[in-house]
Amino acid sequence: MAPSTPEGTLPYERFDTTSEKPERRLEAFREAMSVMYDVQPLDEAARLAPVIVDSWQLGSSVLIAAQMPAYSYERSSHMIARDGRDLYQIQLYQAGQCHVVRGAKEALAKPGDIMVTDLATPIFTEEPAFRHIDLLLPRALLSPLLDDPDAHGGRILSGNHPLVALLGSHLESLHQQAWRIPLERAMAVLSATAQLAASAINGCSDERTETGVNAARACELRRYINLHLLDPDLTPESLAQRFGLSRATVYRMFGAENGLTRYVKRRRLERARIDLSSPSHRHRTIAEIGEAIGYAHAQDFIRAFRREFGTSPGELREQARTVGRIRLLGKTPQLPAWSEWVRRIS
Repeated sequence: MAPSTPEGTLPYERFDTTSEKPERRLEAFREAMSVMYDVQPLDEAARLAPVIVDSWQLGSSVLIAAQMPAYSYERSSHMIARDGRDLYQIQLYQAGQCHVVRGAKEALAKPGDIMVTDLATPIFTEEPAFRHIDLLLPRALLSPLLDDPDAHGGRILSGNHPLVALLGSHLESLHQQAWRIPLERAMAVLSATAQLAASAINGCSDERTETGVNAARACELRRYINLHLLDPDLTPESLAQRFGLSRATVYRMFGAENGLTRYVKRRRLERARIDLSSPSHRHRTIAEIGEAIGYAHAQDFIRAFRREFGTSPGELREQARTVGRIRLLGKTPQLPAWSEWVRRIS
């Protein structure tokens, strides 16, 4: 039975395919998971088995507890280019296991282990029936706390490490207490959780994870950049002046993204990706979309876009049109609320 949610606590939803006809369960689960992964049953029993997912919106993150039959999960370069999910998935395995097949070093996660997945990195896993707790965190929240933000495309942390075990216990406690966490405490709980997660991922605690000040300040700069993304004056000097920081501090804040210039370039290309996928921008040419983010020549834009996303602007636009036609022709099932939560925090 799904837990009741007292007023003023975290938004909650249960996604449960038990009431669906067995032959309809696979379609419902695929639609729900399409916000992050393409999924396939590993056997006929899994195709017909129910899926139960409890989820809470914890500030700018999503907490998920799920019981799954045997499925494979794939996040391809085309999916990454299409949806642009800029999230880390922290996944505690409580029962069952996960086999990382490709996209990362081949490995096996067992109960008690934690898998860290960067959703900007392709990955393919096979997972027999399992039970797990997930936390989906925006990159802007977690990456400033990590020693190497780009080294987590399917990284498995051993549950034997004290900090990993502590994080696992914390995630289980979050799951048990989620129904009673007041909304006004959500961001404080999330900040502490992100710091603990970073400590486990880094293998030690330091000043970044002992206080949320650096992360909060970095998030503030990133929010400003995203709101003024097309401003040509997004420089270390202008940001330092606006936020009362030294240029050296600004450089350090974007060291994890290989510098401010690289970060701004990626965010502008992601803006172009969104425009290319949107029906409301179909009247604009590829050259016009590229020029709006600073590329005077279309070929320079096309090359930069392909390097970033593994597909060309034209190919992505055609994929978006194809998906749109399929949705118009077929019945669109109602997606669970957590699918929309994931889109929002991305």
